Amino acid sequence: LVCASCHTIHYQNPKVVVGCLPEWGDRVLLCKRAIEPRLGLWTLPAGFLENGETVTAGALRETLEEAQARVRTQCVFTTHTPVTAGHDVFGVELVDTHLADYWTALGITREQFLSFGRRRPEDAWEPFGMTPLAIRFARSTNGVSRKHGEVCREMWRDLWPPRPQADVPIGHVTNGIHVPTWTAPAARALLTEHCGADWESRLDDPELLGLLGGRRADLDGALGRGRSGQRDQHQPRPDHHRDRRTTHVVIISERPHRRKRIAQIRHIGWMTSSCAS
Repeated sequence: LVCASCHTIHYQNPKVVVGCLPEWGDRVLLCKRAIEPRLGLWTLPAGFLENGETVTAGALRETLEEAQARVRTQCVFTTHTPVTAGHDVFGVELVDTHLADYWTALGITREQFLSFGRRRPEDAWEPFGMTPLAIRFARSTNGVSRKHGEVCREMWRDLWPPRPQADVPIGHVTNGIHVPTWTAPAARALLTEHCGADWESRLDDPELLGLLGGRRADLDGALGRGRSGQRDQHQPRPDHHRDRRTTHVVIISERPHRRKRIAQIRHIGWMTSSCAS
């Protein structure tokens, strides 16, 4: 907006940065910065989002402006639920009520649209599922662990009827955690006491993992005593019977197999790739 009196340009900047990772075969496209900051360094084509612009539209626009590259988006679908009952399905009557305009706009028939959300497209009695729809339109699909990938291949093998389960194109990634965020203050203090102040910077050190394994009992016991102390300070003791019952629950919750092993915590590293010439 330009003021008619003083000709000042009033511009609203959302200050949201969007970017794109363009792939071509086994290479990715990077841009070399020609201005400050970071002059001369390589980066992804990226920039600020405009008002009224979607994240996807902004990323495509910035890629065209920064690298003169026209790209199309592809979706990677991650499925988390390992049981069929956890995946949303909707009756055909709901699809007819709320999505009837879609197949007209797409230039396809109702039956074609419904088939996208079915395990068996020819089954007219099968409801419309969001997971089959996502799998069919995603570039790739993965579970969240190696075992979960196996479960997903078994669960969704109907989408690829000729293929054996091992060849179903669903992979897996291994979830990680941000250690400073997920470590409770009490656990952080115990790890510092038993493993040294620099334990967070040594999470991939075999010696630290061995130390954690060797002191597992000490850490479990200290953590249990700390929780018991907090309970004694903040919770009343109404009678002997209820105190025994509460203590029993705490003992159950403190069994080692009820918690993840501390030694399994890992940092997540960035994967590097070659850039386009």
